[in-house]
Amino acid sequence: MHRVLRVGKNTHGLKLVGAFIFFIGILGILFSIGNLIQTWNVSNHLDRCYTDLGADYIIDCKEAVFKDTGLVLYPNQVYFNSSQMVQLALKPMACLFGWIVVFILGIMLYRFGHHIIPMQKPTQVSKKKKGL
Repeated sequence: MHRVLRVGKNTHGLKLVGAFIFFIGILGILFSIGNLIQTWNVSNHLDRCYTDLGADYIIDCKEAVFKDTGLVLYPNQVYFNSSQMVQLALKPMACLFGWIVVFILGIMLYRFGHHIIPMQKPTQVSKKKKGL
């Protein structure tokens, strides 16, 4: 039976795992930046959607906002309220910071594969009695 991933003296399993987490972190950061820009564009262009399409297509604008951001605009609501604006600002930022943490964790695991941490045994200090 062969082992696929061996962690030992001559192998770099921890370094490999760190490289995968690093790569996943980069992809997550890029996705989060795209999501952040998309969310901000939707929130900034909501007024233009109402004015360009007219009153007959307000429902289409609200459905587009729901698809892009996940926020529901109620039937009598035309603009975002304060709690929805906070959600629009913080949700993509929190996701971005989470992926940055994953990215840093990947770097740490990758760099940990480079260093050898010496383990020292605790030494006993002998106490000598001084004479008077």
